[in-house]
Amino acid sequence: MLDVKLAQIEIWFLERREGRVFAGLRFKTKRVSTRAGELNPQLAHLLALLSNPKESDVFGDPFAGYGAIPAARICYPYQKIICVEADLSRSDWLNDRFSDVADIEILSGDSLDGFSFDNKIDAIVTDPPWGLFDTCVKKEELYPQIITMMERVLKNGGRFVLLTAQKGLVDTLFANSEVLSVGDTYNILVSGKKVRVYVWD
Repeated sequence: MLDVKLAQIEIWFLERREGRVFAGLRFKTKRVSTRAGELNPQLAHLLALLSNPKESDVFGDPFAGYGAIPAARICYPYQKIICVEADLSRSDWLNDRFSDVADIEILSGDSLDGFSFDNKIDAIVTDPPWGLFDTCVKKEELYPQIITMMERVLKNGGRFVLLTAQKGLVDTLFANSEVLSVGDTYNILVSGKKVRVYVWD
């Protein structure tokens, strides 16, 4: 007798409004509890993989939050990981979380001012504030500064992976970038919100 509670694989059929039908397999994975605003570990791993990890990478996350992205990145070879977190108590917590990890540096301070590694970063993967829930975040000011920072700190040929709900704003801003060229984009749902993953190099 089939027991759906113990099933390890589910077969899903999805029909979209335009008439296209998709079939797929969903593999049962262990649910990991996360804090509000913390990325799911599986999504963090996918973002890290999109950065094309290499052993020589100096890797950065200027909006480290609870550290889901660096926690995923340490599973792949790297030279150094640099994280910046504006919240002092959270950066202290991150130092404790990664205290046993070699070659990881946690910086406390403004993500934009504190990430002063001009032309020294091989890859950046980050999930900055989306400006959907926090009224203090002025996305029209934040995102242009993020782009300026990325252009400044990435090495020539470096890669930038961004997760955001600010699709229209980011599309417009990056269309004007003379340094970063648009690579792939992936539209996904995160906590029921339509968001996009951008990859630039």
